[in-house]
Amino acid sequence: MVYDCALEGQGMGLVVITGYYAGTPIVHLPEESGKLSISTSWLINNFTKWVEDAPLGEVFIIEKIMKTEDPFS
Repeated sequence: MVYDCALEGQGMGLVVITGYYAGTPIVHLPEESGKLSISTSWLINNFTKWVEDAPLGEVFIIEKIMKTEDPFS
């Protein structure tokens, strides 16, 4: 999952969202990747350079999350 790592001179970061390591930051990406979001094309072209432990074939990129109705309302 993408998160704002809020470090000077850095872009966004990636964090593990499943399994034993859920919540663990993987990497802080460079500012060229994007400051408020990550460019999909940049991520695909640079994934293996910045992320070593995840095979690209096992990564899912969702460009927009669809809002669903609140099940509790």
